Amino acid sequence: MRLIGLLDLDGALVTGDALQCTRDMTAAIRARGGNYVLALKGNRGPLKAAAEAVLAEASSADTARTEETSNGRREIRIARVAAIATTPESHGFADLSHVAEIIAVRDGGVPTRRLFIASRSLAALDMPAVTRAHWSVENSLHWSLDVIFGEDHLRARKDHAPANIALINRLAKTLLERIDDPKTSIRGRIKRYAWEDQYLTNAISHMQ
Repeated sequence: MRLIGLLDLDGALVTGDALQCTRDMTAAIRARGGNYVLALKGNRGPLKAAAEAVLAEASSADTARTEETSNGRREIRIARVAAIATTPESHGFADLSHVAEIIAVRDGGVPTRRLFIASRSLAALDMPAVTRAHWSVENSLHWSLDVIFGEDHLRARKDHAPANIALINRLAKTLLERIDDPKTSIRGRIKRYAWEDQYLTNAISHMQ
């Protein structure tokens, strides 16, 4: 919450999972000039029930269907976005104006349904891309820091050690990704840093 208060979010669209779906978070985002799209789950029972009711009754909801095949998997997504009244459906969430759902079916399996709240109108066709952009952060950053750098297993707990190590890991990750070596994995690049002085020198030259 304090981090949001330091950011200039004018014109930005902030996404978050169910943990960030709070009244305080929506107020902080709107106060800094941003809009939000937040995942809505059972931890917000009354709001979730209201959102489901809005979608059930919204005969004119914007609807879009997308289909994508990636890594041999075919996924169909059906997105709907509906406007809501400010009361009582907003339940105190700042400037809440729309709810959305995405129903996804992968390889003909069981459909999964996800709900979202938003502070501004979004086209149903854009919703899958917006939500996937959020999870790309988890996949490209957090997963990498955990699996490659082992952050979840770090035992640093004292004073500023956790923050310092996190900063160093992110700096190292940035350098690893900037090297022009598409055929070498991140793990492989780390080894080359240790084995080849010139490779390390080239990486450090990107620090400006």
